[in-house]
Order: sequence, then C-alpha cells, then structure tokens
Amino acid sequence: MESKSKTELAAKAVGWAYRVRRRAATGAAAVLALLLGYYVVAGQNGLHAYEVKRNENQKLQQQIDAIRQQNAQIQQKIHALKNDPDTIEREARERLHYARPDEVIVTIPRAKKSGSK
Repeated sequence: MESKSKTELAAKAVGWAYRVRRRAATGAAAVLALLLGYYVVAGQNGLHAYEVKRNENQKLQQQIDAIRQQNAQIQQKIHALKNDPDTIEREARERLHYARPDEVIVTIPRAKKSGSK
C-alpha cells in the first residue's frame, strides 16, 4: 500500500510539474509575443520608423522631380543659346547691352536713395 501511495504521489507530482511547466511556457510565449509586437510597432525599424522614412522618401522624390524639371529647362535654354540665333541675340542685347547699327541705347540713371552718403 505504501508503494501505491508513493506511486500516486509521484504521479501527482509529475502532473503538477507538467501543468506548471505548461503554464510557464504559455506565459513565456505570451511575453515573447508582446515583446515582438512592441518591437514591430515601436522598435528601431518599426512601423513608426517606417512611416517617417516613407514620408522622407516622398519629400526627396518631390525634390528630385523638381530638380529634374529645372534641369530640363536649363538644358533647353543651353540648346537654344547654342543653336537659336534669336535667343543668342536676345541674350547679347540684355547682358552685354549690344545694339544694331541703326539703334540708339538710352541709359537712365538709377535714382539715388535719400539719406545715403
């Protein structure tokens, strides 16, 4: 009888240890899942960081598009300055104050600011 009692006691201890181990494993898995979820949302490369980087990427793409448009306009102007006689003449007249032989250039002096020495 004592042997049976020891066997039952051992079986109960094994059952209790199994339940405790199972609960501990479930708790550890839950904690691990919570930590993993926190890292996904708020970690260094989490959703917040992803959103910030995505917004930065959109702003940089807009800047790139604007610079490409400016570059295209400058390329058109360069092409016109190299190949279009009217554009070359217009630039020479504006920047170098060139005139045709039958034209007269009138220069109007700028008004001086009052109070300056």
